[in-house]
Amino acid sequence: MLRTLHFFSDIETTKANENKILLIKNLITNKEQLRVIIDNIRIENFITKTEKLLTEVIKVGHHIESYPEQTQKNKINNGINLSLGILRKKEDSITQEDIDKIKSYVNLDILDFKKRLQLRDNYRNEIGKKNIILVDINQARKKLTEEHQKATSLSEKNCLLCGHDWLTKDLLLAAIDIKSKLLEGSLDDIGKLLQTELNEINKYKDAEIQRLVETQAQLKFDKNLFDSLQKAESIFEKIIKINERLSQIGISYPQTFTNIPEEIESRKQSLISLIRKQKKNELITLPGGWESVLNESFATPDDVFNLDLAQINRKEKYFLYKKIEANNLRLKALKKELNDLLDMDKALTNAKKKITTLKEQLTILNRDYSKKTIADIELTFHIYSGRLIQNYQRGLGLFIDEGNGDRLRFCTAEKSEHDATMSMSSGQLSALSLAFFLSLNKVYAKSPLVLIDDPAQSLDEINIASLSDLLRCELSNRQLILSSHEDNISSYLRFRFMRAGLSQKPFNMQSHTSK
Repeated sequence: MLRTLHFFSDIETTKANENKILLIKNLITNKEQLRVIIDNIRIENFITKTEKLLTEVIKVGHHIESYPEQTQKNKINNGINLSLGILRKKEDSITQEDIDKIKSYVNLDILDFKKRLQLRDNYRNEIGKKNIILVDINQARKKLTEEHQKATSLSEKNCLLCGHDWLTKDLLLAAIDIKSKLLEGSLDDIGKLLQTELNEINKYKDAEIQRLVETQAQLKFDKNLFDSLQKAESIFEKIIKINERLSQIGISYPQTFTNIPEEIESRKQSLISLIRKQKKNELITLPGGWESVLNESFATPDDVFNLDLAQINRKEKYFLYKKIEANNLRLKALKKELNDLLDMDKALTNAKKKITTLKEQLTILNRDYSKKTIADIELTFHIYSGRLIQNYQRGLGLFIDEGNGDRLRFCTAEKSEHDATMSMSSGQLSALSLAFFLSLNKVYAKSPLVLIDDPAQSLDEINIASLSDLLRCELSNRQLILSSHEDNISSYLRFRFMRAGLSQKPFNMQSHTSK
């Protein structure tokens, strides 16, 4: 019951829930159009969500299954390119290491080819060595001839080194040339052998190059397609799902691969246009906020189609029943609260009346008490005030007037409207206060003890003399304790009491505290 009351406690929330029920009834009534609208929204959401992905679908959507084959072709193509790069080198620059790199990609007799490379290298080394010897011989011959000419005459025919008689100098030089020619002939023979090997190497590699070129052409490998597939490999599953959905709704797109940006964008826009054509005409406009109501009320928007109008009517009746139940509970609670407030108001009114009556009674009592008090002390006060304020009204006393009962006035004559205190000095006011205090003490005091703090502080000499006479005559039966800051005042008062035969005693507080 408490949960029901709490659920309907907020009027705005209750109203919002009623509107939700009405909106759901509206949706169920227009169920077919609701389905059209939801499907159209899903189509737009699909386009928005997959717009970037559709670019990859256009590029590689029809080629995902060929990716393993393309991967293998890429490996073969890379091997062919590596082999062609090496075999297209000049025949005299290919190395044994180069052949090792491509041996798994070519159809050469590797051992035979490497032997020919070795022979090529041996011939080149031998030619190099003999070229060095020939150069050295030619340089030595030239230098020897120059030195021989310096040491002998032109007709000298004996060799300076071995002493052999060459008959003439020309025969000596001819003998040296013969040796050089022998070396040159040997170099020519080796060079022919080297060229033969180079020709063989060139023949083998040219044949292999031709074969590799033909193989590459037959491979039909599209490098751009492979690169696109490799780049999109991580989203293959998403692309496949999009393909399946497009296939379900009967939409197709070109199967040929292209990497031309303009063509890709054109194909994508055509595909989006075909997807949008799946939308149906919407014949009604749903109330605002219907999507949020569906999302809040159902696990999925499609669940609304499982309801019929009878079910929602039962829900509405139950809601209204619970609302009425909650309103009744709230009404009872409000009535109880109202009764409690009325009872409290009645109690407060009665209390106010009693307080007003009591206040009136207290006011009357206070006025009566004031009158009685004034009546009790008025004569005494009139005498005391006249004796203490002898320089005011020629020694005549003052009368007490209670006015309207709200304040006291001190008048020079009965029923006078003038308050005498308004024209008194501070000393006269002090004397008036003492007269009022002593009058109250005379009439009402039950204790014989009277304490007056420095009564002469604001009094003049006449008032002090009058005070001493009043105390001696009227309060002779009291124990008086008077304080004063002036020794002469203290001495004067004690003297007056002593002359009247009354006991007196000084008490110095400073002397007492110092001890």
